[in-house]
Amino acid sequence: MKRFIYTILLIVPMFLVGCGVTSQSTGLADQGYLEFVSSSRHGAVTVKLDDKTTFQAKVKKRTKQSVKGNRYAIATGTHKVKVFDKDGDLLYNRVVLIATQETKTIFIQK
Repeated sequence: MKRFIYTILLIVPMFLVGCGVTSQSTGLADQGYLEFVSSSRHGAVTVKLDDKTTFQAKVKKRTKQSVKGNRYAIATGTHKVKVFDKDGDLLYNRVVLIATQETKTIFIQK
């Protein structure tokens, strides 16, 4: 009987210690961000990525304080970025390299 109790006392803690998740590891999301800033007041712009994807973006006015505008998530790598105003005029046309978790700030001048 003593042998049975000792066996139970040794086995039960092993089951309790080994249950559940003991560690978890996560990586960074494989995406970067675009942010649009202007020195003057500017309305929304149309952004075209790689001549495929088009979306509307808000432009934040640049001030003396730190600039915290809207960020738009895109895939990492090189992208051809074109920015148009509401009249269809081209404001920005460049190829940019976006790294993981990098925020690329694009300055709109007009």
